[in-house]
Amino acid sequence: MDIQFQKNDDLSAKLTVTFTPEDYQPKVDEQLKKQQKKVSIKGFRPGKAPMGMVKKMYGESVLINEINELTNKTVNDYLKDNKIEILARPIESEDQKPLDFANPVDFSLSFDIGLAPEVNLNISDKDVVKRYKIQLPENELEDEIKFLTERFGDMKDKDVVEADDLIYAAINELDNDGKHLEGGLHHKHISFSLKNIEDEETKKLLIGKKKDEVFNIDLFKIYKDDKAMITRTLEVSEDIVNDMNPVVELEIHEIKSHQPAQVNKDLFDKVFPNSGITEETAFREKLKENMGEYYAEEAEQLFEHYLDKKLDENHPLPLPDSFLKRWLLESKEREYNESNIEERYAQEAFALRRMLVREKIAAENKIEISAEEIEDTAIAYSIGLFRQYGIPNATADMVKDYAMKQLKEYSFAQKMHDIAQRRKVTNKLKEIVTIQEEEIGKEDFYKKVNEQRGSETATA
Repeated sequence: MDIQFQKNDDLSAKLTVTFTPEDYQPKVDEQLKKQQKKVSIKGFRPGKAPMGMVKKMYGESVLINEINELTNKTVNDYLKDNKIEILARPIESEDQKPLDFANPVDFSLSFDIGLAPEVNLNISDKDVVKRYKIQLPENELEDEIKFLTERFGDMKDKDVVEADDLIYAAINELDNDGKHLEGGLHHKHISFSLKNIEDEETKKLLIGKKKDEVFNIDLFKIYKDDKAMITRTLEVSEDIVNDMNPVVELEIHEIKSHQPAQVNKDLFDKVFPNSGITEETAFREKLKENMGEYYAEEAEQLFEHYLDKKLDENHPLPLPDSFLKRWLLESKEREYNESNIEERYAQEAFALRRMLVREKIAAENKIEISAEEIEDTAIAYSIGLFRQYGIPNATADMVKDYAMKQLKEYSFAQKMHDIAQRRKVTNKLKEIVTIQEEEIGKEDFYKKVNEQRGSETATA
């Protein structure tokens, strides 16, 4: 075996490994013997097929597999033993010649490698980073309570249509004379909300109508002339919808109205299960506390964006750009192509520089992440997922069981490690930089968020 490592420059290198038959053949022979014991070939007892026949059938695939495994181990061990810091995984050199597995002799494989730049930290109390404290408008609490009463309200049956009601009905397709169209749609069930109807004349026609009432109406105006929506609602082809007379006969079957929940103990228990809240005053205080935590987290996220931007400004690290672009194109073919790589690479480079600087801060400050911290992070992360899935009040046991199950997956465990490390590095940076606190209104704060997103898009 021969290994050659050649640096092209400070950020790229070429690693070439050459294997002789002595390196790979013993393992190949061992695998072929195992295959011989398992293979069943007509005319021979199981496990008794001639080795020559086994080699002819499986020799090349076994050889390819062994060369791949040997290459991966050799490259990884060399980089680790020589403490070579790399970015991304090595990729096959562009000048690599095809290997002739049909005539195995010496195999030489070359890989291009992206080298990590040296990171010299440049961050101090002279660096000022802004952190906002969001001041909520007076009506924010009332708006939240209104939202919750709507969310936890009930649907009530009605006899007469009013604004914003939900209607369940059946339609019959009509011909140009206003009669049931022979062979057309008959008794086709639909549902719609008056909230979504834009045409005022159509709304006026519906308001005041009663259950079981039959009348003609423009179906297309109910659905804002959205033929795709009408096609899905009626479960028919687009051609049928295109040929339809817009005016149909409609019979109202059910009228339902959404009734907001009352602000009482039933609502308190739905919003905050097992909290023991019985009074509206305590309910309001708990809501204010939760809202405060939510907006504090929003402000923290923007602060971290500003902090990362400061780190990037202070550490304009050079990267092996050509190598990384090629690596992205080869390893993430669904996401990157020749038409978007230049535009999207800027975001990748920003994230990579941020990671390198944060890892250096973690190393210099001996920041380590314990198993307990990973578990706690996984639980907190899972709570957020449950909320996204519409389960805001999942029990502690449910959340923990889910988190522990996910942590058995390496990728999830690594993600939780990275989140925990990021949090600890951020806390360390808070001790180093100067934080400039500033109060800001909710609307102005989200303008700042949009400005930040806009600047990131422009940079990309």
